[in-house]
Amino acid sequence: MDLGAAATAVAAFLATGAVEGLGEHGARSLIASIRERVRAVFAGDPNGISAVELAREDPTNQAKLGDLAAVLQSHAHRDDKFAMELIGWADIVTKNTVLQNVEAGRDAYTAGRDQTVNLQRPPDNPGRSGDR
Repeated sequence: MDLGAAATAVAAFLATGAVEGLGEHGARSLIASIRERVRAVFAGDPNGISAVELAREDPTNQAKLGDLAAVLQSHAHRDDKFAMELIGWADIVTKNTVLQNVEAGRDAYTAGRDQTVNLQRPPDNPGRSGDR
């Protein structure tokens, strides 16, 4: 699983504390350990701490979840150990879900429910937005 997908999955779990297929006690234990580790990694980063709190206040707000995922991913890029933990947590919380990573040069057609689309363009290929 790539870091972007892992960060998105863990951000949703941090905000809601809910995961399918994991009992209440298991979910509480997992969320407590993840939150403790994230607090340690985000120590001294007011943006990271703020992103966690804002996402927890409104876990249905996709912008706030996206901000939290971005901060998680940013820290994971700087800390290999945290990156591996993030991927491991994502594997646990997405165990009963399907993730797909689609890379397309032009159009991509996918089907499914509850989709999140992250558009990233490499700097050397800025695309032609609105030019059809």
